[in-house]
Amino acid sequence: MRRRTLKLLAWSYAIKTVLVGILWLVAPEIPQQAISHARRAWASVIE
Repeated sequence: MRRRTLKLLAWSYAIKTVLVGILWLVAPEIPQQAISHARRAWASVIE
């Protein structure tokens, strides 16, 4: 990969991580809801 592509990936990952962290601090129940939704979806796929 080119250096510019790697920098772009690193910045996008860092920004996403910061946004998720802020969301977690502001509304801690939202990540839990997302996890439970993902588990329900996965359980329906397995069955």
